[in-house]
Amino acid sequence: MARRRKIVYFDMDGVLVDFKSGLRKLGYPQDDDFPGDEIEGVFDVMDPMPGALDAVRQLSAVFDVFILSTAPWSNPTALPGKLAWIKRFFGDDESNPFYKQVVFSHRKDLNVGDFLIDDRPEKRGAAQFTGELIHFGGPDFPDWPAVVAYLLERA
Repeated sequence: MARRRKIVYFDMDGVLVDFKSGLRKLGYPQDDDFPGDEIEGVFDVMDPMPGALDAVRQLSAVFDVFILSTAPWSNPTALPGKLAWIKRFFGDDESNPFYKQVVFSHRKDLNVGDFLIDDRPEKRGAAQFTGELIHFGGPDFPDWPAVVAYLLERA
C-alpha cells in the first residue's frame, strides 16, 4: 500500500505574498496597524516573499500542498485578487502546485493536515490547527530556507 504524502498548508499574506510590497507600490503606510487588506486592488500588485516560489517548488515535490488563506471580509476585490495572484505566479493549469487546492477560510483550525505555515499564529485559528504550526518569520523559522530544511527532513 502506498504511503500518503503529508499535507502542508501555506498562508498567503506575509508567507507567500509580500503584503507590504503592495502597500509600498500604492503609496500607503506599511505599519502593521494599517488596514491595508481593505484597499481594493491591493492584491493585484503584490510581489512574492523572497524565496517563496522556489520553496513551493521544492516542497510540492514531496508534499501535497494547499493554500489556506483568509480573504478580508470588507474588501470585495480580495478573493478574486488572491486567486489571480496564485495563477500569476504559479500558473493557470495543472502545472500549478496549488491547482484546485486553495482554501479560503476565517477558521484555519477546521482544516486537516500535517503542517500549517503561517506568520500570525494568534489569528484565525492558526494556533488551534491540529497539525504542526510553523511560525513563519518567528525565531525558529525566520525565512524560507529554514522552513524548507525543516520540512524536507519530515517528508
